[in-house]
Amino acid sequence: MQSENELFNLVVNQQLSEQSEENKIFEEKVRSDGVEHAGQRTTEVLIEKFLPTRKLVLSFVLEELDAMRFGDETAKNFVNNSGFSMTQFKGSMKTTEWSGSSNQLEQMQLFLRAFSSKISDKTLSSQFMVVVVDNLMKKFKLGKYSEKKSEIILKKYKEFKVYFFRKLKEFKKYFFGIFVLLLFIGGYFLYQQYRLSLLGILQEETTSYKIYEKVFIAKDNNLMWQNSYHTSGSSFYIDNVYGRDAESFGEANSYCYSLEYAGYSDWRLPSMKEGVSLLTEYYGIYDKDTYIYYGFLGEKVFNKHTNWYNLHKYEKNNGSFLKKEISKILPCCMWTNNTGYYSSEHFFINFEYGYTKTIENPPRTYTVCVRDSER
Repeated sequence: MQSENELFNLVVNQQLSEQSEENKIFEEKVRSDGVEHAGQRTTEVLIEKFLPTRKLVLSFVLEELDAMRFGDETAKNFVNNSGFSMTQFKGSMKTTEWSGSSNQLEQMQLFLRAFSSKISDKTLSSQFMVVVVDNLMKKFKLGKYSEKKSEIILKKYKEFKVYFFRKLKEFKKYFFGIFVLLLFIGGYFLYQQYRLSLLGILQEETTSYKIYEKVFIAKDNNLMWQNSYHTSGSSFYIDNVYGRDAESFGEANSYCYSLEYAGYSDWRLPSMKEGVSLLTEYYGIYDKDTYIYYGFLGEKVFNKHTNWYNLHKYEKNNGSFLKKEISKILPCCMWTNNTGYYSSEHFFINFEYGYTKTIENPPRTYTVCVRDSER
């Protein structure tokens, strides 16, 4: 029985001897490499092994500071200059689950204790612990290493300054091209303002039209119309309407194509479709089926347009079927560029009666020119 006890004691003593020898080697290594190097390397291994979050490291540091305040002068001096107040770490060792990861926190503490316990020199062991905790604080910007608001602002300012001047340097490469582009945009804007000024003062804008002093623009088809009509000095009757100062189709066509007005020179006679777009109600083409026919006893057989007119005449604006905004601008009738069955015939629009009709040249009516607007 005694021999078994002797054997057990021998094994224990051998293990203690081997452990003591291992500790001596580690302590000598710390002394030879320097406590700063040993502490730095231990910190790196600890972070690599446990991958701690900033919140977990904060819990670890506060508990270590709480323990160090009872240590030697080296530990106490470190605590006093850690950047943490006493109220922040006092009692931390009694607090559990700081970060919700108490097991990981405990493993980190045991890991560090396994290294510090290998150093028999208490002063050197204390220095080693201080270096490790200080490195963790530095790595995760805790305590005295945490950035103050003013420092953060200054850092951001310096980063922005570097970024700004780098971009400015890049901008210089394209400065001439950008300058020319801005010059072109500015010039185009001024040109558009100049062209707009040639139209005269904007007098009214509705959902359908922009009415300027010299022209009006239809929003639905983007056509620009003269705000007046042309006359030639002749007086006559046409289509039961007394036409004053009207002109023939040839005169009207020549007038529009040679017109320079409101800053533009691409005027033309409108098509029948474009002219009809100005109407609120449109009867259609006034042809032979529209006229009044009489039967054997002289009775009216039909008059399509009269029936249509009587039905819609209350929808007229200022005596015409033109839309209200432009009903005081345009004349009773207007040439279009559409040709009739014969080449000598051309369509005109009668705004007062809401129809289109062909008349032969040289009979006359009024001229209103139009152009395609880029606005």
